[in-house]
Amino acid sequence: MGNVRIENWAVVANRAEIDRTGQPPIRIRGIVTGHPHCVDGTEITTSPITHRQEECYITSNGTHYELGRVAPEYDARFPNAKEGLLRCIPERNRDETIVMVRPRQPGS
Repeated sequence: MGNVRIENWAVVANRAEIDRTGQPPIRIRGIVTGHPHCVDGTEITTSPITHRQEECYITSNGTHYELGRVAPEYDARFPNAKEGLLRCIPERNRDETIVMVRPRQPGS
């Protein structure tokens, strides 16, 4: 699967979904093109962003997103949103393995 492009985007975070770091997971909402399961031009909200590789954002389900232009109303409220997002999301090299570990359940 190639990279999916998302335009007219904004960062969304649901405070009800606080993770182990005490922060809500970051998702991106916008207009998608090139997504294998969505018609081009559909507005979507991504799965949580887990990391990035340079300026490509990868979600928990493995979709790779390239960001286009920021939504004007979001940019007016949060100038330099793309640069801020670059600072918030950890970068991982393509060669690094990402391991997701589930906490042990009592009695297992």
